[in-house]
Amino acid sequence: MGEVKISKAYCFELNKVVNTEQARAAFFSSDNTEYDKFNFYCYCCGIRYKAKNILTKQKINPSVHNKPHFAVYYTGDIHTDPLCEHLNDEKRSVKPSKGNNPSGSEEFYHSHFLSSPIKSGIISGLTGMAPDMMDKDIVKNAENETFEYNIEQTSIFEDIVTNYIKLKEVNKTGQHLLKIDDSFEKTTTYENVFLEWKKIAYYFIYDKSQDYFKYRIFHGKIHNNNFKDDGENWSFILDFNVDKIELNGKKIISRILFPTDVLNSNLPTKNFFESQRKKNYSLDKCYLVGTVPKLIEVENTNGIGTHHEVHFVVTNPNYIVITFKDSINL
Repeated sequence: MGEVKISKAYCFELNKVVNTEQARAAFFSSDNTEYDKFNFYCYCCGIRYKAKNILTKQKINPSVHNKPHFAVYYTGDIHTDPLCEHLNDEKRSVKPSKGNNPSGSEEFYHSHFLSSPIKSGIISGLTGMAPDMMDKDIVKNAENETFEYNIEQTSIFEDIVTNYIKLKEVNKTGQHLLKIDDSFEKTTTYENVFLEWKKIAYYFIYDKSQDYFKYRIFHGKIHNNNFKDDGENWSFILDFNVDKIELNGKKIISRILFPTDVLNSNLPTKNFFESQRKKNYSLDKCYLVGTVPKLIEVENTNGIGTHHEVHFVVTNPNYIVITFKDSINL
C-alpha cells in the first residue's frame, strides 16, 4: 500500500493550516503544556491525516526516511475537492529524498539552534474533542499559519543532535556551521560545538564562565543503561570509564538529575521516556545544552568519608536529548 507525503495540513489544536516545520515548532513550543499529540486533517476535504516524525521524539536514527511529513493511506479515504493536495498527488510515485533537505537536492543541516522554543498560539481545552473527520467549511476557511523562521533555524534540540549523528558518520562535523542563539563565534562548526563529556573539567579548572555551557553541547555514554527513579528525580550517571572527568588526578562521577515535577510539566518528553522503557529500550547516550553543573560533595555509600560528583539538574526538558537502543542489542 503506497503512501503520499503531504506538505500541509489543518491542525485542530491551532485551528490553522500548517506545514511540517510549523507543526513541529508548535508542538515543541513553550506554549504546549497540555497536549501529548496534535490532530491533523486534509485542509480541503477534512479527512484525518497521520503525522510522521512530527509529534514524537523519535528513537534517534540517522535514516534518510525520518523526514517529517503528513500522510494518509489510500484505502477508505475519499478525497473529492479538486484543490485537495492528496487527490492531486495520489497517482504520483513518491520517493524519499536524500537527507532532510526540503528541496531534496542535497543534504541539509540546520546551522542555528534557538534555545528558547518558538511561541505558537495553541488553543487550550481541546483534549479528546478532535473528531474523526473535520467539517469541510471549517478547514477550508481556516487561516494559514503565518509565523516563520529561517529554514536554517530550529528550536528542537533533537534536530541538532540528529544532524550531528549523521555528520559524525560521514566525518563531516568540521564542514558544517552551527551557531547557538547569539553566540559570538560566528564561524564555529558542529565539531567545535559538540564536545566530549570529559572536557567539562576545563570549566572547573580554567573557564568558570557559564557561557562555556551556553554555547556548547556535551555528550557522553550512559552508565548501566537505565534510569534511577527515587520519586523526586529520574537520574542516571555517565560512564566514568568511557567519559571520565578528572579533577586533581581523581575520577569524578557525572550525575544527571531530571526532577519529577519538571518531567511531569512536559508531556511529550515524559511520554517518550516512558514509551521507550515499555519497549524495553535501554539508555544509550546523553546530549546536554545550556545546563551549568555544580560540584557536589557526597557521602560515600559505606558511610565513611565523602567524594565529589558533578551534578547537572535539568530544569528545561528542551535542553536534553537521550538516545535509546534495544536492550537485546546491548
